Amino acid sequence: MHAKHSVRHRCAVGGLGLCLVLLALGLQSSSRFSSAGPAALVGDGRDVVRVASANLHNFGYGQEDCGNSNLLILAGLLSANDLVSCQEVMEGSGGARDCYSCPDSACRLEKLLVAMRQVSGHSWDRVVNGPFRYGTRYEYYVFLYNSDRLTFTGEQGTADDILNIASFCVRPPFWAVFRIGSFSLTAVDYHAPDADTSVATEGELQKLEPFLEALREMNPNERHVILAADLNTRVCPLGSDWAVASRGQLDFIAFGKDTAEHGRFFLGGDWEPEIEERGLSDHPVVWAEFYVGP
Repeated sequence: MHAKHSVRHRCAVGGLGLCLVLLALGLQSSSRFSSAGPAALVGDGRDVVRVASANLHNFGYGQEDCGNSNLLILAGLLSANDLVSCQEVMEGSGGARDCYSCPDSACRLEKLLVAMRQVSGHSWDRVVNGPFRYGTRYEYYVFLYNSDRLTFTGEQGTADDILNIASFCVRPPFWAVFRIGSFSLTAVDYHAPDADTSVATEGELQKLEPFLEALREMNPNERHVILAADLNTRVCPLGSDWAVASRGQLDFIAFGKDTAEHGRFFLGGDWEPEIEERGLSDHPVVWAEFYVGP
């Protein structure tokens, strides 16, 4: 699958019934993450996978995120999920643009993984793509995943790997396939350009749905394409074939209607105030849980 192939809160699918499910989940759930792991909404939790999107706000670029106490706070929030789609993971210190692909324990992303293992008691790993240059910035896409629960299949790529769709000007979406039991999902990470930059946000977002549809067509047996992204817009550009939920203004999780029967959505997990005060992020964490059992 590396080769080219041809091919706010909002409730967009399910009407009143799904909205009532969202309300019920909201009443039962806390907006704070726990380092103990995903909430057990089905059975004892083994039948649920939680997917999140987290803009880490220049992670690795500044000094604020390198302190052990800050890493532990961040690790506690992120490790409450099973799979975290991360944006704004920047080049390493000293201009080491390949820092996040190396095994060096001094890398800040590796330090974050160590902290996530420490606070959660689970094994954590990463899938990295990049860096993508945009102006003077070098940014990586990163999937952090609980490897005690999820298996990375080795299949991954970007929108550039798919023919017959419009090319993205900057930071093409990155996708990777994960499996838990008999359930597999294709996770998509994307960071759209800011509205005040040289590349038009709206123009890039118009390319997103054709890419997601092409990605689904590339492997018809893989129904569960899940976008977890910072789209830098308040209105999700995806059409009625997609279920969309958002907490905050810019971050979204979206999945197709054929996945909606597996999804139980509750949007929560805003950053703890201390995270924002320390400059670790200016975004909430957006997450959704999906049934993966029989």
